[in-house]
Amino acid sequence: MGTVFDIIGSTLIRGAIMLAMINLTVQMNEALFKKTTLAASRQASVIPAQILYNDLYSAGYGVAYPKTIATAKSNEILFTGIIDTIGTVGTLRYECGSDCKMYRSVNAVRQLIAHDVTQMRFDYYDSNGTSLTPATNLGNVKSIRFRLTFLPQNLPGQARDSAYWEKRVFPPNQNY
Repeated sequence: MGTVFDIIGSTLIRGAIMLAMINLTVQMNEALFKKTTLAASRQASVIPAQILYNDLYSAGYGVAYPKTIATAKSNEILFTGIIDTIGTVGTLRYECGSDCKMYRSVNAVRQLIAHDVTQMRFDYYDSNGTSLTPATNLGNVKSIRFRLTFLPQNLPGQARDSAYWEKRVFPPNQNY
C-alpha cells in the first residue's frame, strides 16, 4: 500500500514540475515576442530619425541669410537646404499627418518616410538657448530640437511598445 502512495505522490510532484516548466516556457515566449516587437519598432524608427537629423543639419547650406527657415511650427517645418548627396539646394518640409504617417516633401513632392508616428514635435531655440516656440523671428533660430514617437498599430494584443527619439540639431549655417 505504501508503494502505491509513493507512485501517486511522485506522479503528482512530476506533474507539478511539468506544469511549472510549461508555464515558464509560455512566459519566456511572451517576453521574447514583446522584446522582438520593441526592437522592430525601434529599428523602424532609426532611419526616419536619421534622415530628419541629416536634413536639419544641412539647413542653410547654399542659401543666403536669412531665408533658411520659411515655416517653423511645433508640428511642421519648412526650410531650404541641401536635398541630396550631390549638393542640390531645394526646399524641405516635414510634417506628420493625422493618419500617423510622417511625410518629407522635397521641392513640393511629398514622400512617405514613416508609418506609426504618433508624435512629431519641433522646438526652436536662439543663440542663448531660449525657446522660440512658436518661432516668431525665424532669423533668430540657431538650433532645433525634434521629438518623434513611434507606436506600431498593427501588432496583436498588448505588445505595443513605443520608440522615442529626441535630438537637438545645431545647423552650422544657422549660427552666423
